[in-house]
Amino acid sequence: MNCLHKCLTLALIAVTAVSCIGLFTVKPANAQIPAPSVPQFAVQYAVYTYYYAPTYSINPYTGQNETISSGGQIDNQTIEFMVANQPFTPYTDSNGNYIGLFYNFRCKGHFGTQWTYYPFTPTEQGTLQSTYIKEIEPSAAFPASNTQNTTISIDLSYLNLQNDAQGGQVDFQVQALIGYIGTINIPNDNGNSLFSFTGQSSNWSNTQTLTINYNQNSTVSTALSKQTTSPTPTSTPSVPELSWLVIAPLLLSVFFVAVIFRHRKLRARKLNFHSLLNPFLMFVSGDMLFSMSKSTKAECKSSKRSISSKGSLVQSLLSPLFSNFR
Repeated sequence: MNCLHKCLTLALIAVTAVSCIGLFTVKPANAQIPAPSVPQFAVQYAVYTYYYAPTYSINPYTGQNETISSGGQIDNQTIEFMVANQPFTPYTDSNGNYIGLFYNFRCKGHFGTQWTYYPFTPTEQGTLQSTYIKEIEPSAAFPASNTQNTTISIDLSYLNLQNDAQGGQVDFQVQALIGYIGTINIPNDNGNSLFSFTGQSSNWSNTQTLTINYNQNSTVSTALSKQTTSPTPTSTPSVPELSWLVIAPLLLSVFFVAVIFRHRKLRARKLNFHSLLNPFLMFVSGDMLFSMSKSTKAECKSSKRSISSKGSLVQSLLSPLFSNFR
């Protein structure tokens, strides 16, 4: 009996230890970040022209008015994306990281296979790092706006489209990102650093194709509808998640406690039955001995046989009761 108790106690201690290990296991930083859905978008080539006035100064020696700058115009050629925002509320995680919804872009010649990424380029390790160093591009993230759609304009130079795309067709795709932006130092590069992204990313969107004619605005590639698909799976970061490594040992702990409790209860009931049965047996035996004192010697022998038969009868009647408590 004591051996059984020791075995059950050791098993309970082992199960509890496994539960604690599973409970305090640290999950990856992006384990609780929901995966975004594939974004919908429209794209166009847009030229924004700026004019600047000429500047003059007076020659201090001749007093004549001299032209410093003759003025002119600047044509800012951009690719303009209109992305339908998906339902998501930014939050700050337990480590103080701002978890937001961002967008990533890529393009290629319609008849080519080499993609150009901006602002994040995938690495061989499967991570995302900024295409340009932090010192050249101080802001390498395009966060979603609070409105229905997010409009993002990217200069042609960042997409390597400033020279060879004239009159050609260009394919564009968009990727949604949910996570946070960090920085990593570049070894042996004079202290330069890159932006890094940590979190979940969607698959790339369908392809939109544009014909680029420099200094001529294009039409919007496609009509943009409101995106109602929520990121999957949705989660509440403040609520900790319990894995089966924790749940299963807890259930086993409850089972062992129930077995120990039932075993002790049955043992106590068996002891109580014996305490009630002993007075009855003593009473039966005393009554028979009292009868024997009034009998003759011959009758004593007969009574002894009768006592033995009655004892056997009582034992046969009560043995099923004992078997239920073993």
